[in-house]
Amino acid sequence: MALLAQGNRADAKRRLEQAVEQLTDESPNPVAYRTHTALAEIALAEAVALAAAASPDGAGGSGGADSAPAPAGGEPKPTPLEIAAKHIESALASNSGYFPALGVFAKISLFRGEFDKALESLATIRKETGTLPLELELVHLEATIRRPDVSADDKATVAERLRELKNDGVDAAKLGRLAAMIDAKLPETLGLPSPDADSGGSSSSSRGRRRRR
Repeated sequence: MALLAQGNRADAKRRLEQAVEQLTDESPNPVAYRTHTALAEIALAEAVALAAAASPDGAGGSGGADSAPAPAGGEPKPTPLEIAAKHIESALASNSGYFPALGVFAKISLFRGEFDKALESLATIRKETGTLPLELELVHLEATIRRPDVSADDKATVAERLRELKNDGVDAAKLGRLAAMIDAKLPETLGLPSPDADSGGSSSSSRGRRRRR
């Protein structure tokens, strides 16, 4: 886990995979759900990077992250997104109340466009803790405004929360992307940068913008 915290994703992935491969009925690991959660987060990051590379504007989208060519005469190779989903399923099967796993599940669901699943997972965390860390609050805000049946009241509530987060010093570019999902003119109204001027947005944000064009 220390390697992952240091940003050394490749070595962290290799060691975590070794730990999972060594699990047997005779040699179980009571906290294997933590390993699965970490591997799911690594795989999701890989899926996001692949989607960004495949996107015409470089900003992302599920794109090729959901499919991979099959090797000659073999089964299709699992995609990073499929790998992430498998690991988080294993984590939650072992410990359904592990908050980091629920958070990664919410991020995977958002990336897939499964907004209600993302919100349900985050609601479980909020019910127990009373709050969400900033990263997951941004996931919650995005999932809320990207729901097909989002209401005007929901949009207004999210817009007001974006204003509060801006005043708290949260990354203005991230807030601007969310604001633009509500209304193209909202970033300017809130004094936030427009995503059109920043192509480094999240994949899920970019998908939301392209669908409304």
